[in-house]
Amino acid sequence: MTNEKAIPVESINTMLTKLGYEWNSTDYYISSPNEYLRKDPVGLPFRPDFYGLFLCVKGWMDIKINDKLIHVEPYCIFALSPDNIFQRSEECPDGMGLVLFLTKHFLLKNVFNF
Repeated sequence: MTNEKAIPVESINTMLTKLGYEWNSTDYYISSPNEYLRKDPVGLPFRPDFYGLFLCVKGWMDIKINDKLIHVEPYCIFALSPDNIFQRSEECPDGMGLVLFLTKHFLLKNVFNF
């Protein structure tokens, strides 16, 4: 497994900025439908400080979660948590997916509001 001490932790904003997305919230992100996935210019592994759901709707993507290679194709869904080390390996140029990212703060404030 990759040396976990060298793995950077990324926020939603850090990751979105790296990929060239503009988004105003630091607590959540919802992708636009019918938008092509943007290629990660660096491609290095990172540990998210958020939770995420991804649904592939077109194309394919090879990712690594905790150094395990996973092939994602249409109608595949995967989830991320802060316990995961995530890396995008390869992908088709016209891939599309739906993405939802949420921070723990957002979940505690909005979902579990008792």
